Amino acid sequence: MKTSEKFLLFSLFSISLLTVWSCKKDNETPSGVQQGPVKMRAVVDGQNWSAGVVSADTIGGRLSLVGVAGDGSTISLVVSGFSEGEYTSYPAASTVGTWQAEAGAPVYASNQPSGSGLIVIDELKDTIVSGTFFFTALDGPGGDSVSVRNGIFTEVRY
Repeated sequence: MKTSEKFLLFSLFSISLLTVWSCKKDNETPSGVQQGPVKMRAVVDGQNWSAGVVSADTIGGRLSLVGVAGDGSTISLVVSGFSEGEYTSYPAASTVGTWQAEAGAPVYASNQPSGSGLIVIDELKDTIVSGTFFFTALDGPGGDSVSVRNGIFTEVRY
């Protein structure tokens, strides 16, 4: 074997090893995403719903929480402030609760005309938030509605 062929094989082998060592494990959870005991649950149009994965973040003084169930349905909450208290959602408000039955399905939002809701931050300490929520959301002006009741998020890290 020529020296250039040996060098090429050695280089390919080295790159392969570096690639394997630098890859993350598939079962690692990204930062800010929580799995395990139920962190978010609600009753959606009379059916129990619970998130298998919950993530939270703060953006520009707003708190955003997203819960995704095993079937792909999603509840998202965006709170226009970031302290303990009550945050009302109404048409055109920046506080909003949304529901999506699955990826690609219509998004129902509580800040649509005839929508409403309330998100309560009961506890906010360090990087953990807990609270309750309920909302009526529509998929557009005069559109279909969905009722989300008895919502709770518990000890969610942001």
